[in-house]
Amino acid sequence: MTSSLKGRLQADLNDARRSRDKTRTLVLSMTLSEIRNREIDAGGELDDDGVIQAVTKAIKQRRDAAEQMRAGGREDLATKEEGEAELLAVYLSLIHI
Repeated sequence: MTSSLKGRLQADLNDARRSRDKTRTLVLSMTLSEIRNREIDAGGELDDDGVIQAVTKAIKQRRDAAEQMRAGGREDLATKEEGEAELLAVYLSLIHI
């Protein structure tokens, strides 16, 4: 049984590809790839809690990268990373509604 969050991510990835939204396509495909890697490690499909953990980790990685970019004087890259983190944070807020 596919988790509802994973299904939503996949559907939104397909929409992003159709609309040629490069940022959303990249972020969602990388996140789904991480979820697939975790499923391989676990030997089966992840439930919503496992998918939430993967999305949370992706958000944390982007926020940490933004901090490092800002410390290195690369405000443009920091803003990009924060934007990607916010894009993913929307999915966590959907779960808590």
